[in-house]
Amino acid sequence: MNPEQRSKKDHGIMNITKRLINPKELSDMLEISVNTVYSWVSQRKIPFVKCGRLTKFDVQKIDEWIEKNSVEEKEFC
Repeated sequence: MNPEQRSKKDHGIMNITKRLINPKELSDMLEISVNTVYSWVSQRKIPFVKCGRLTKFDVQKIDEWIEKNSVEEKEFC
């Protein structure tokens, strides 16, 4: 095990960044309601993954979606 891996250990358990998050975690991340998350899913406004009956969100895809849907600031003279 290299030093970087050892530094990531916490009491013998590796700290792993989650790739998929649930609707509650996404609502907390975006500071919106869970109902809004599900509404966007039903309208296909946001990228999501179905794991059987569960709806999950790929953090990388959400970051890309945020970048794509960001409005650039406008300079005023």
